Amino acid sequence: MSLLPFSFISTEMLPWLFLLLLSLLILFKTYLLPSRKNLPPCPPRLPLLGNIHQLGSLPHRNLRDLSLKYGPVITVFLGSVRTVVVHSPETAEEVLKAHDSDCCTRPRLSITKSFFYDGLGLGFTQWGDYYKDVRKLCVLELFSVKRANSFRNLREEELSRLVNSVSESAGSGSSVDLSAKLVRFVASFTCRMAFGLSFQGSGIDNERFLEVFTEANMVIGKFAAEDIFPVFGWIVDRISGLESSRRKSFRDLDAFYQKAIVDHREKKKTEEDREDLIDVLLKLQSQETKLGSTRITDKHIRAILMVKFLNSISTLNPVGFW
Repeated sequence: MSLLPFSFISTEMLPWLFLLLLSLLILFKTYLLPSRKNLPPCPPRLPLLGNIHQLGSLPHRNLRDLSLKYGPVITVFLGSVRTVVVHSPETAEEVLKAHDSDCCTRPRLSITKSFFYDGLGLGFTQWGDYYKDVRKLCVLELFSVKRANSFRNLREEELSRLVNSVSESAGSGSSVDLSAKLVRFVASFTCRMAFGLSFQGSGIDNERFLEVFTEANMVIGKFAAEDIFPVFGWIVDRISGLESSRRKSFRDLDAFYQKAIVDHREKKKTEEDREDLIDVLLKLQSQETKLGSTRITDKHIRAILMVKFLNSISTLNPVGFW
């Protein structure tokens, strides 16, 4: 006769029992224990989902309605992620101006780790000495008015090519896919500005080149469960295939950037060659310029190029297509 008090519990039931106990513990901690933090008011939320169900298809309007009901500063939970929402102009000025240094950090999203070199590029860098140095480098060396004016001829050449392409398509009586032509225009100009060559001369098949950047842009915009369910969301992303899609797109782009860096390093520049962005970054690298406490490496250069390229394409989508 067995003396074990829980011998009636089968091995198959143990995982479910553990999940039940864990859920009860989370509910007890979240809803029954008094909060010691002086947080802004929070609308009633659901276990696990938080306030996601209250956002709907028009989250900006629903957040406005919640702010009108609960106050200009409210707390909402996106899954298990606590988020503070500021509604009124006065509180927005307080956050963005008076307390800018306290509120300027960026969330550590999963896409930052898997696609943007864990925040080495400007767009996802955490506030600190590194951010200040990267921002200074971009403002003074890469995106200054002087640098933009140096690419004026490139813009005019690519724009003329775009107009001629549209004119030829319209003259033949066929329909014009203006969206595709705009993407080609931006991709080609960005390539010439960064690499000193058009995407037609990049060594990659034209359609494949556009396909890589289009896929990357789509992957970045997809919802990641890990961002609102940090504990188990990564499992959902792996099952859905999002993680593998990100890895594939990242490998393609990372290899493309590294090849461009190596080609520039091996190529002998002449006085007639126009200085592109990679030339500028390699020159700073040879001068042992520091970003924060580390010198510029090829990884830093690839991170800056990643943000530059994808921002160019993604900015075109809502503005140019409209």
